[in-house]
Amino acid sequence: MNKEIHLLILEDNPYDSELEIAMLEDAGFECSWKRVETQAAFLNCLQTDSFDLLIADYNLPTFDGLTALKNYLEFNLTAPFILVSGTLGEETAVEALKAGATDFVLKDRLSRLGPVVKRALRERDEQIQRIQAEQALHRSLQEIAHSQRFLLALSQAAQAVQRVHTLNEIYNTIGKEIEEIGCRTAILTLTEEDNYLEIAHLTGSTGEIALAETLSGLSIRNRFPIKNGTLCARILANQTPTFFAADDMHRFNEQYPDSEAPAQQILSALGGKQIIGAPLIVSEKSFGLLFVSGDELWETDVPAFSIFANAAAIALENAHLDQENKRQNQLLQEILDTLPEGVLLLDAEHRIRLMNPIGQRLAENLSGATVGDVLVNLGEYQLANLLEKATVDYPWQELEMADKRKFFELAIQPLESGLRADSWVLILRDVSEERERLEYQQVQERLATVGQLAAGVAHDFNNIMAVITLYSQLVLKTSNLSPKNQERLITIHTQSNRATHLIGQILDFSRRSVMERSPIELLPLLKELLKLLERTLPETIAVNLNYEPGEYGLSADPTRLQQVIMNLSVNARDAMPEGGELLIDLSHFRLRGGQKLPLPDMATGNWIKIAISDTGTGINTDHLAHIFEPFFTTKPPGQGTGLGLAQVYGIVRQHGGHINVSSQSGQGTTFTIYLPALKFASTAPLDPNVGASLPSWGKGETILVVEDNDAARDAMCDALEVLGYEALEASNGEEALRLFAERGETIALVLSDLVMPGMGGAALYKTLRKKNPDLKMIVITGYPLEEKGKKLLEMGVVAWLPKPLSGQQLAKVVAQALNE
Repeated sequence: MNKEIHLLILEDNPYDSELEIAMLEDAGFECSWKRVETQAAFLNCLQTDSFDLLIADYNLPTFDGLTALKNYLEFNLTAPFILVSGTLGEETAVEALKAGATDFVLKDRLSRLGPVVKRALRERDEQIQRIQAEQALHRSLQEIAHSQRFLLALSQAAQAVQRVHTLNEIYNTIGKEIEEIGCRTAILTLTEEDNYLEIAHLTGSTGEIALAETLSGLSIRNRFPIKNGTLCARILANQTPTFFAADDMHRFNEQYPDSEAPAQQILSALGGKQIIGAPLIVSEKSFGLLFVSGDELWETDVPAFSIFANAAAIALENAHLDQENKRQNQLLQEILDTLPEGVLLLDAEHRIRLMNPIGQRLAENLSGATVGDVLVNLGEYQLANLLEKATVDYPWQELEMADKRKFFELAIQPLESGLRADSWVLILRDVSEERERLEYQQVQERLATVGQLAAGVAHDFNNIMAVITLYSQLVLKTSNLSPKNQERLITIHTQSNRATHLIGQILDFSRRSVMERSPIELLPLLKELLKLLERTLPETIAVNLNYEPGEYGLSADPTRLQQVIMNLSVNARDAMPEGGELLIDLSHFRLRGGQKLPLPDMATGNWIKIAISDTGTGINTDHLAHIFEPFFTTKPPGQGTGLGLAQVYGIVRQHGGHINVSSQSGQGTTFTIYLPALKFASTAPLDPNVGASLPSWGKGETILVVEDNDAARDAMCDALEVLGYEALEASNGEEALRLFAERGETIALVLSDLVMPGMGGAALYKTLRKKNPDLKMIVITGYPLEEKGKKLLEMGVVAWLPKPLSGQQLAKVVAQALNE
C-alpha cells in the first residue's frame, strides 16, 4: 500500500515539480502537494500549513535554498528538508548539510529522490519514536510512584539488552533481566508469511519443560496460526500493550475454543498471576509479541513495560538486521570468491578493505599488499596514474609487465558516496594465458595459410619436376648421346632430384607429404640416432639422452622422425660454434581434464614428450613467432634455405603432434615436441619396389592417361610409349569418359590424377567401374592419400603413385598392376 505524504515544494519550474512528484509516486508514495515560488508564500505556508516533507530548489529567482533552510529552521519543524539542484558543488553541499538540511539530490539524478525521502521519513519517524519513548519514560517515572522499582529494573534491563548484539544473546539477556525482578518472559515472533506465531524464547526451568510438552501440540517449526479476535491477534492488530490476569485466559478459551490453546499453554508455563503482553514494533510494524508474567504486576506497569518492549524490539531488529547483513556479506563474499577475476575494494586512502582470493593472490604478487594495506602500485604501474586514466565509459586498461610474459586487464569503477568518489572497485584479470593462446592461434592460422599456399605451389612444382625427371630419363636412354650431352643430362637429373627434395620439404611443412607410419618404439630409435649424432657433430658438443623408464610406443614414420631430430640437432650445432651441450630429454606426459594445457589446442590423453635443448646463442624474441614459417632464416645468405624448421613443424603436425619453442638470447633454446602415444598407423602407399622382378616393358597394352596438367600428361604418355605401351590422353574426367565410351574394350588400365577440375579421379573411377566392374586403375596424387583415397583402394583401385614420379616407379607399378 502506498504511503500518503503531504509535501511543500519550493520551486519556480512547474515541470520540475511534476517530475519530482512522479519520482516519489514511482517510489511508492501517494502525494498531496503544494508548490510556492516566493519567500513570502513559503513563510506563509510554514506558519499556517502542516507538511510531512519540504523540497526546495537551491537556485530561485528571488532567493536561494540556503535562505529557505534558515527560514525553515526558525519554525523548529520536524518535517525533513530536501535540497534539489541542477549543479551543487561539494563545498556548498557540505555547508547545506551542516546548516541543517536533511539531504540533497541533483536534478540529473532524480531517481535518488525516492530512496532519499524514504530514508529521511524513516529517520524522522525513528527520531520521533525515540523522543516519544523518552518522554513516556519521563512521565512514567513521575506518575507511577509505586512502579518505580519495576521501572528502574526495566530501564537497567533495556540497557543490558542494548549492550548485546546477537539474537540469542538478546533473548537470554531479556530472560535473565526479567527474572531478576521475579518475572518470566515469552517471546513470540511472526513468521515471514505473517500468518503464524513462532516460539522464539521461554524463560525458567518450568518454561523449558512446558515448552517441550507444548511443541507436540503445535504445528511445524514450533508455531501456531493467528486466529482473528484472539488475544495475540488483538495485541498485534491494536499495536498496544495489554494487561490481564492469568485467569482471564479461560474466558478467551471459551470464546475461541481450541484457537488460543497454544498461547495458553505457553503463558501457563511461565506461571504468575498477572500477564502483560506487548507488541514488538519497529517502524510502525509489529514483528512479534513479548509477554511478561509475575505475581506482583500492576496495570500501571504497562507503560514501563511498553518502553522496555520498544527497546527490546529495536535491539532485536538491529540484531536481525546485523544477522542479515552478515548473511548478505557472507553471500557477497561467497559470490566474490567464485568470480574468475580478482576483486579489490579500496577506500579513499587507497587502503584495501575487501578482496576475493584471486584478488589477494594477484595483489600480493604484483604489489605485496593485502587487506588493510595501502595499495600503491600494481607491478611497475603506479595506482594513482591508473585511477587517473580510468573513466566510466572505458574502465578497462591493459597492463604489460616488464618481462613481457605477464599481461593483466584492469577495470576501475568508483563507488559514489555523496558527491565524491571516495572508494574504488578494482577488477583484475590475469590474461597471460589468454594472450599466449591468442598469439599461438594467430601463429597457427598464419602457418596454416602459408602451408595451404605452399602446398599449392609444391603441387604445381611436382608436375613440372615430373616432366623434367621423366624426359631426362627418356633422353638418357638414347644411344647416340655425346659424352658432353650425357653429362649435361645427368646434371639435369641430379638437380631435378634436389628440387624434388626441396618440394618434399615444402610438402612436409604443409602436411601434404606422404607418410609411411607404423607402430614403432621411439627409445631404441633415439639411441641409434644418438650414436650417429656423436659421430657427426663436433667433439666440442656433448650429446646426451635422458629418459624416463617405460615404453614409448607410437604410430609414426621413423624416417620422418629421424629427419625432425637431425634438423633440430643441426640447428643446435650452428647455434654453438664454440661448443656446448645438446640434450634430448624423453618422457611420458598425461594431460587430464581441467589441467593447464602446455599448448592451447592440445587434447587430453597420453603423450610422448621430446625436449631438445642446447646451450647456444638462443633466438631473438622478435624471431620466435616466425621460425616455423618456410624460407624464414636468420642465417647469412647461402647458408640455409629456411625450410628446415618448417619441415620439422609440418612433420610433427602430420603425426598429430604439437611443437613449441622457448628461447632467450644468450641462454640457449629448447624445442618441445608432443606426439600422441599408442596411435594406429594410417594406410601406406604401394611400395614401388614390390614386384621388382616383374617385367618393366609393355606388350602394346592400351593405357588411358588422365591428367589436367598438359606437360605432366605428355611426359607420362611419352614414358609409357617408350616402355612399350599405347597411351591415350585425356585432360579431365569428362574427356576420359568419352574416350572410354569409344575404346573401352581395348583399355587395359587407367592412370588418373586424383585431384582435377570438374570430375576428379575418385568420381571418374566410380563412373567407369559401373561400366566395367573389372577395370584396373592407378591414381596419382601429390598429397597424402586421405579418407577418400583410402576408400578408393578398398573399392578396387589397384595402386597409387606419389608425385613427382620417376620412370622406374612408373614402369614397376604399371607392370605390377597389369600382371596382378
